[in-house]
Amino acid sequence: MRYLSISKSQLGSYLVDREIPHNPWRPVLDRWTTNAYELASELSKSPWRASLPSPERPFVFFHIRKGGGSSIGTILFRSSKMHGLDHWIPCMNGTRCVPFSLPLYNEKQLRKAVYAGHLNWSHMAQLMRETTRNVRDRNQPTTNRTFEINDDHETERTDVYLSLRDDDRQHSFGSCLANIRSTVSRVVSCWNFRFVQAKRGSWNLPVASSMTVEEWETLLSDAVDSYGNGCNNEMYRIFGSTQHEPFVNKLSVETYGATHYLDELDTVLGRMAKCVMIRVDRCADSNTILKHFLPWIDAGDLCQTRENKSTLPTTITNEAKEAILAQNTFDDLVFRFGAELFEAQLKVARDGRR
Repeated sequence: MRYLSISKSQLGSYLVDREIPHNPWRPVLDRWTTNAYELASELSKSPWRASLPSPERPFVFFHIRKGGGSSIGTILFRSSKMHGLDHWIPCMNGTRCVPFSLPLYNEKQLRKAVYAGHLNWSHMAQLMRETTRNVRDRNQPTTNRTFEINDDHETERTDVYLSLRDDDRQHSFGSCLANIRSTVSRVVSCWNFRFVQAKRGSWNLPVASSMTVEEWETLLSDAVDSYGNGCNNEMYRIFGSTQHEPFVNKLSVETYGATHYLDELDTVLGRMAKCVMIRVDRCADSNTILKHFLPWIDAGDLCQTRENKSTLPTTITNEAKEAILAQNTFDDLVFRFGAELFEAQLKVARDGRR
């Protein structure tokens, strides 16, 4: 494994572009959103749509935290049992009840047909390679770039996983599902649930509705829950190329440069484009999409299956919303694409019923 050591004097050339164009993300986002309907149509024509998941072509549910997907785990467990599918779902059938646990790299353990949880795309793609029967593919490198950031206090090694945009097509999952939620609503829900309701005994953090702009600006980028995760950039935490938490929670054009930011945005949108989208605030339409794209899932009525719903107040000021969005620009761009893809998949699903 090769390492690229970067001194402070090199950071400007590698991580932070000297000149950042205005809205550098627009061409990337526009390219993907413009093709949303075509992507949905291609997904509808995929051969896996009419077949059950299998260990060779597994189904993966990428559960976005506080995106309204907790009930999907129960639904997938029930559907897997109904069809006799081996599955890996936290808290189900003896699987460890740890929300952020990941399937282990164990070549002796057979692949499952169904995976669900707060999973990372790169981790799952690596798992597929680690457990493949093709030795040549299994021996492909899993990383191609790491760098060291040196400052006055410590040396921090940050793993940057292999960009799998091209490799994803070769090692893709049979099918995948993701739940999306508008950025501010998701962050507020994450904050209240992770830092207030499920807080550590030593914590005394305010409820989201009572937080000032200064508190959002100070706390949101650095606070992590008992599992070591923050509430910023959840889409990137799931679909991005690294799970290094400081990198994820503080991702922006200013902190890591436009070149890397846009490369990661393109990667994340390309991965999401392969998945079926559902929305917590559009349960009836989500039912329509699921029944068309993933008919093996016995979803019942998503509108009647809500879990982990918070009772804390969620209303915040417009200034607080702006403070949240300022730290979640990446996630908001990803949500915009996800919302467009959701509408396109809904149209394809409705057209398919005629």
